[in-house]
Amino acid sequence: MTTQFFFIKFLGGYLRPYHILTVVILALVLPFARSLFRSRVVRWVVLLNLASIISVLASETPGAAAISYALFALNSGAALAIAALFCSERVLFLKFPAWSMRVTVLICLIATLQAAGFRMTGANFGLSEAQNLQIAAGYAPGLFNEANTFAKYLLTPLFFFLPYAVRRLGPKAIYAFYIFLIGCLLLNFMRSALAAAVITGAFLAIWYIRRGGALRLFLQGFVIAVGVGLVWVMFLGSGSGLGSYNVYKIHSLLSLDALQSDGSWQFRAAAMEIAIEQTILDPIRILFGNGWGQVFGYLT
Repeated sequence: MTTQFFFIKFLGGYLRPYHILTVVILALVLPFARSLFRSRVVRWVVLLNLASIISVLASETPGAAAISYALFALNSGAALAIAALFCSERVLFLKFPAWSMRVTVLICLIATLQAAGFRMTGANFGLSEAQNLQIAAGYAPGLFNEANTFAKYLLTPLFFFLPYAVRRLGPKAIYAFYIFLIGCLLLNFMRSALAAAVITGAFLAIWYIRRGGALRLFLQGFVIAVGVGLVWVMFLGSGSGLGSYNVYKIHSLLSLDALQSDGSWQFRAAAMEIAIEQTILDPIRILFGNGWGQVFGYLT
């Protein structure tokens, strides 16, 4: 995930370095591949890929279907590569949270430098043309190609590593880690990511209440991190604090009318409508789905 802003043109689309790295890792840990099938999750992933391959072969445009399916296959391979590394014990599962937290802190530090550099000196430390435009608009994509993708990524360490942090780290370390995460999440404001954060935070609070013990530390850390994160974002944000588009997204967060007239929502809604319209025209598609790369339409 730290090389996402690099693009490699391939078959009319784009690969990322981690896609190539996935193939290399799977080749290196091939002797441990058999042990992967002990996992029910891995068996379901393989079964889903086999069904997808059958769908590709049965489609009217197998070439387009294969290209469409390829990205899913590569991303599935990335998951299998990580699982194989755990099975081979070249990466110890118990150390994975600590290493992931370090990588996340590194990405957040780079994002902070991007935001602070532009805020205080006007210097743009983007790592690609897309990043330059986003930093100028008040975002801080870190090592990601897109600020929104960075915001979605932050949900994983934000909650997946919380039990680990509460159990293993002191309050100061927890506060520092979550101030970083929540600050970058708010800086790269994404409505769906923020909604997911609120819902998951409520779920974790209930979980800690049921387990007892660490609820107070969790709530204190979370509240402090949100408060400091907000101040941090107001300082690091561009010209108008959070950036004009982020301010708009905050105002429209709970407004259904605003969302329906929003260009971002209209684009997504139009894409979903095209898929639904083409699906309900055919009983076979209703039962078995459209398959990969089999829905065509024009968005204006």
